[in-house]
Amino acid sequence: MNLPALLKQIESADVIVVGDGPYLHGVQVSEVNGDPGNEVLRANWHDAEGQEFAVKFTEHGMVQARIDGNKITAPDHEGDATTIQLFRLAPLAITE
Repeated sequence: MNLPALLKQIESADVIVVGDGPYLHGVQVSEVNGDPGNEVLRANWHDAEGQEFAVKFTEHGMVQARIDGNKITAPDHEGDATTIQLFRLAPLAITE
């Protein structure tokens, strides 16, 4: 798997959903450096009560990713299989 190319695709998505989290319009992506413990992807969000959530992925986890259509399933920093979904937005035609 070409990890830098996969991270670029994730970064280019219009909307990202990580696990059962909300729609995100971006995540933090870091450079691949060959260290299995290097954090290369991080998604943060707050729930309706203001509680913060974060899911992190290391190089080791992302190279184990399984890809199925728009879904990427990889172990997160805690070793839990977590699904990342990527979406593009399309314009909505307004009719009168």
